[in-house]
Amino acid sequence: MVENTTWRNKFWNVFINELTKIFKSKRFFIITFSFILIALFSLYYLSFSANNTFGRPKLLLLQVFTTQLYFIPSFTILLAVILPLCSIAFGFDTFSSDFMNKKNKDLYYNNSQKEILLFSKALAIMITFSILLFILFFFLVTSSSIIYKIDIRAMELMRILAFYLLSILYSTLWYIISMFLSLKTAKSKQSLFFSILVYFIIVVLWAPLILLISFGITNSRLIAENMYSLFSNISPFILYKNAAQGILLQPMPAFAPKLFNPLFAAFLIPGGLEYQSFSLIWLNILEFMAMIIFILSLGYIKIQKNLN
Repeated sequence: MVENTTWRNKFWNVFINELTKIFKSKRFFIITFSFILIALFSLYYLSFSANNTFGRPKLLLLQVFTTQLYFIPSFTILLAVILPLCSIAFGFDTFSSDFMNKKNKDLYYNNSQKEILLFSKALAIMITFSILLFILFFFLVTSSSIIYKIDIRAMELMRILAFYLLSILYSTLWYIISMFLSLKTAKSKQSLFFSILVYFIIVVLWAPLILLISFGITNSRLIAENMYSLFSNISPFILYKNAAQGILLQPMPAFAPKLFNPLFAAFLIPGGLEYQSFSLIWLNILEFMAMIIFILSLGYIKIQKNLN
């Protein structure tokens, strides 16, 4: 009992320390400034299409997140690309930098304490991105509603809230990936290199590779498309992008097997009910949570092996 209390006290002490360190870091202010630029940029190019009608008028608020003009990506795609880089910037030197700089020796050199650091940093970064993304989403919604006189509906806010929660999990997952690579490498430069390499593979190469493999091993177009839909969602980038489209671009039951994991297509209700794509978000949230728990478990196993 005393041992559990001691572990809990250490955990919260390290958590508060890590959260304070994040908020005082230059990276936090740089990333915050980047988020502000993203919001301003989204509002600016939205003005070019403010007089156009996309879909039904009641979905106009959601179009703030999904409008894409020519070569300019939507706000959703910008987040899908930039959030991993922000997470990597926070997490690539979680362990390796502390090891190289020999700071907090008792904590970082003691493997029994590293598990506390592992979980406390994961929670701290989740809180950090919760705050950053809340400010970003709140600013974007309120500014667009005032500037473009957009009526806000409860269903739209629920969808934006779901997208907000999905974005928190997405950014946390990428942080944990970079933190795990930091745990596996001895130097910050190595951790940064492997983090960027994983980012490049998942964001840039994964979709075309899966596409080539799917259509290369079978002559059936239907089977190949189902294989692509299934295995492409292993990529956090594709899973996040497709889930965001399923939340914000509704109703679209005909495209649901491509947006969501095809194993979940049976949950769809024929006829395109307004809420059905929104009702499937919990499946994507479960997938992200499973990925987070899996990689955290790998990190914990790595630490426990070092203890033996």
